[in-house]
Amino acid sequence: MACEPDCAGRACGPDGCGGRCGDCGDGAVCSDGACVREGCPDDEFLCGGDCSDLLTDVGNCGSCGHDCVDAWSDVGRDGNIPFEDTGARASCGDAECEYRCPGLATPLGDTLMGNVDHCGACGNACRDDLANGPAACLDGQCFCRVDGTYGSACGNHCTRWFDNCWQGCCPELVADQVLPLAPERGNLPNLWRGLTRQIDRRQRVHVVVKPEACERAQALEWKIYRDNGRTEYIAEEDAATCGAGAWEGFLDPGFYSLAVANPDAVLDVHADFGDPQPVFVAPAVRPMDMDDYARVPFRLPTAGVWRVAMTKQGGTCNPQIRPRLLGADAESIVSQMAPFGCEQVWMTTFEAGVYTMVHFGDGGHELSVTPAHLIRGPDVHDGPVIHARNWDTVELEVPADQVVDLELTEPDGGCIEAQMSMAEANGDWRDFADGACRRTLRYNAEAGVRYHITISPLRNDGWLPNGYRLTVR
Repeated sequence: MACEPDCAGRACGPDGCGGRCGDCGDGAVCSDGACVREGCPDDEFLCGGDCSDLLTDVGNCGSCGHDCVDAWSDVGRDGNIPFEDTGARASCGDAECEYRCPGLATPLGDTLMGNVDHCGACGNACRDDLANGPAACLDGQCFCRVDGTYGSACGNHCTRWFDNCWQGCCPELVADQVLPLAPERGNLPNLWRGLTRQIDRRQRVHVVVKPEACERAQALEWKIYRDNGRTEYIAEEDAATCGAGAWEGFLDPGFYSLAVANPDAVLDVHADFGDPQPVFVAPAVRPMDMDDYARVPFRLPTAGVWRVAMTKQGGTCNPQIRPRLLGADAESIVSQMAPFGCEQVWMTTFEAGVYTMVHFGDGGHELSVTPAHLIRGPDVHDGPVIHARNWDTVELEVPADQVVDLELTEPDGGCIEAQMSMAEANGDWRDFADGACRRTLRYNAEAGVRYHITISPLRNDGWLPNGYRLTVR
């Protein structure tokens, strides 16, 4: 039977079969299978020809040749940073490698990945002077946090992460600009892109965002919020695929971000700052040819009852797409009637000033702003016949609190093709009449309050051939 050499646990000496497991050099001798150097203390070992305390030697920690610097990559997540870039000190204690930043008692391991005072390297402190969020260290890089969300320092503010401004300031939101696709970061998809702006005084702001092209566009989601130390959403809306998203309102002083999510589209951004400039003075009728979104400011020269109407010109009418009329405070003015057919009308008492019509949709529309045709109450008692083109308004005022009954009928006894609504003259509230062939409405009228009764034809041509009979009791 052949002899099998046995050198397990032996660095030198015989192998049991007439051979040797190794020879010792540099004046060392073999003792019980280990190379020892004559003169080494009992608690040291010969490593590479030198005596070494394996309990404390950084280059031979725990065993000969186990260099702590070379072993740095095996130490937690901190080991992903090259040791020479960390500024850390390596040591060996009780035959175990340890790594510390100067002056830091805690051993390194995950420290450089998340310590704001030693972020990515010893002594690399993240900024703590941001106005709206504390410093944060993530994966060895300095960031900040706002209401639990990571962001990046921009000036003296923390702004949330956006793919187009990773680790820095986002572009400033200005009048017109293009928001390009964000660069890929490894396997992370392009999600949110952002623009920021410092608002120094309270002012009106109008923002429109839309894809440049629709081939790859997804549904648009966008948000406007103020970075004031907590999430404060000013607006949060979704828009249809390829559609525009818009917001208009007043912003108080602060640092704002516009965040847009549409991964696969280059986006056009338009912004207006300050009060809108009217494009015409009423009365006027203006055609509006729109691709997707239109905004038309106009001026009412005097206070009074005005009729503002948006009418579809040709094509298919979509009652789900509703225009909005904004007042001087940028708030929506409620229409006195729900949209019907191809038209939506506002009829109420307006103050003089600038108003803005905003509309999402396509195709041609007509915007008409004209003084309301008011018929005073005494003229319509006992049911006289009044002809209507589109909308007429009857104004009533009762001398004392009383119940008022209104009845709208077709003069020749047929079914009336119209709706009737009633509201206070200032538009504070509204009600609608219902019925099959006639419309009736009962309400509690108060003395001294002017009421507007609006008659709205339901025919597409906006005309009641026989007029209508309004009876007030």
